[in-house]
Amino acid sequence: MTAPLPGLLANAGQLSVWSGNIASARTFLTEALVATREFKFLKLAVTDSMAALALYEGNLPEAATHIQACRNIIASHKVPARSWYDLTHQITKCIYFNLREEWETIISIVNAADPELERRQLRTWRATLLAARARAEARLGNHDAANLSLLAAMRACPRGAVDPMISIETATGTCLALRGDTQQAHRHFDRALRACDAVEHRFQTWLVRQELQSLPALSASAAAPVAEHRRPADTHDTALLLADVASILTTGHSVDLLAQRLISVLESTPLRSRLHVTHAATHADTTSPAASWEFRGSHGCRIDVTGADRSIAIEIRHLASLEEISLVKSLTDILAVAIPMDEDADNQLWPTAEHDGVDNAVFWSPRMQELRRIAQRLASTDLPILITGETGTGKEVFARLIHEHSRVKRGPFIPFNASAIPRDLVESQMFGHRRGAFTGALESSPGVIRAADQGTLFLDEIGDLDPSVQPKLLRFLESGEIHPI
Repeated sequence: MTAPLPGLLANAGQLSVWSGNIASARTFLTEALVATREFKFLKLAVTDSMAALALYEGNLPEAATHIQACRNIIASHKVPARSWYDLTHQITKCIYFNLREEWETIISIVNAADPELERRQLRTWRATLLAARARAEARLGNHDAANLSLLAAMRACPRGAVDPMISIETATGTCLALRGDTQQAHRHFDRALRACDAVEHRFQTWLVRQELQSLPALSASAAAPVAEHRRPADTHDTALLLADVASILTTGHSVDLLAQRLISVLESTPLRSRLHVTHAATHADTTSPAASWEFRGSHGCRIDVTGADRSIAIEIRHLASLEEISLVKSLTDILAVAIPMDEDADNQLWPTAEHDGVDNAVFWSPRMQELRRIAQRLASTDLPILITGETGTGKEVFARLIHEHSRVKRGPFIPFNASAIPRDLVESQMFGHRRGAFTGALESSPGVIRAADQGTLFLDEIGDLDPSVQPKLLRFLESGEIHPI
């Protein structure tokens, strides 16, 4: 069996869990579990979904069995770093231990996974896990630590990512409720539930309601959505606020105007008395504006806007509440959209396309983007590279990507399928032959290895290479020596 069918079954099962279709989820996942026996990573993903399904059904013992099975699968992996499937499984584990009210365990899980998530820029899952840690810290009464985790989750959350946003809203509601601010807590839980309804994510709806029911101060209203009450805003003030935001988004070329509008928004809030703005002359290397910011948790935030000849620093001292932290975070998000950030193209209003030199290739999922970054780093070396994967997963696409980013990209890219050539001709095709070396050798041939000189040789299906040829290939890889027939 090939990987696509188990993968399709696994995806169908996971989507069924999210949509709340329990019967379909169990059918798909049961079939997928049988089909993934040969694929350890897919088996881990399916087993993780089975654990999530058991949690959704309220069957904690079954969930514990699946989580232990996941632990066994992860232990059998022979990989240099934690796999993507391993890291996403930690979210399910946090849900399980949250239902068991084992807060210290949740904190340990997140602390162990967070460095790897940050290193690999898996921001969606990092934000979700940081939100789980914030809830656990709040449950233990560590409110300052919970606020720092929430701030880190807000900063990590990618723009437009719905799941982590729901987790952050839920965690914010929990933190506020445990600090006695039930009115604001209700508003954040309502925002989380409305987001769940908007995307019809039944599993997340269940998680939010479970959290609501576990909070005594809020459980009385957990059976029905809470209305989000806002004080009526003056039309003129609202119009000015939206005009300022629109100006920030459209005047990124003007440092002075952008900073003035940003300050105007902040001055319309209670943060006005804690603002400190400084101007300084500068000589930047570029005429394009740039922005950077530094969050210091509850101690405040500093925003720097730099142009070709001046720099404006906006300091906000002492952020007194989660709402103030959220406000400043939202403003920095808007600023990131207004000014292209070279180090994070995803924050641009219109992200620039990445031209990898590979036609008809799309690298959009976090896992594919991670592999693309690894491939580009490897391209700068002269080491032989082994690419493994099932047929049809794009090994040649990655080989071409590596070639296009290597020092020999001006040279030829020569693909050679070891399984498509008769065994008695593989050696001569690879290493070449001299005229008359065997019957039918009417002309000398340099072979594909010599043909790829000053370029890249891609040996496809190398696992099917005849064992008698492998010693000569090993000598070539180790010393660069070629012995034609």
